[in-house]
Amino acid sequence: MVNITANCVNSIQRPNSIATIAVFVFALVVVLIHVISLVFPSLIITLLDDTGLSGNPFAIGAFAIPIIAINLGILVFAILYYFKKVPLIQSAVNFIRNFEVSRNVAIFVIVGVVAGYIGTTLHDFSIDEWIIYGDYDGVKATIDAWPFEKTLHPSLDVLHVK
Repeated sequence: MVNITANCVNSIQRPNSIATIAVFVFALVVVLIHVISLVFPSLIITLLDDTGLSGNPFAIGAFAIPIIAINLGILVFAILYYFKKVPLIQSAVNFIRNFEVSRNVAIFVIVGVVAGYIGTTLHDFSIDEWIIYGDYDGVKATIDAWPFEKTLHPSLDVLHVK
């Protein structure tokens, strides 16, 4: 009787593990595409750009070193947690996993975070970005000429108006 119950429990948990693996693989692919586009910003543009005007697709981006360092740090902590090598990490993760907050406190914190975000970014609506960024005139001319005329910058057609 015990073996039948154990087999039933194992067969019930099996589909969940397949779904978990499928979700993990999908999330991993999405994250890898995102990280690759941050480390090599011109790689995806070069693959999609058919004008031939793109530069080196493997040029390192400005966020490459911080992204790689943070991801390696998270990977090291995850491995240490998994193999239970550092008890401090184990106890900290278990504290976070078991921490519970009341509904009122959670709503108060969420409202506070959203209000803080709105308060700190509200001034962005008053910024004239065409003064700050120098590519506005080229992009505006390309958009005005599209799709009937050719522009001086064919790569702008690919990147901004398709």
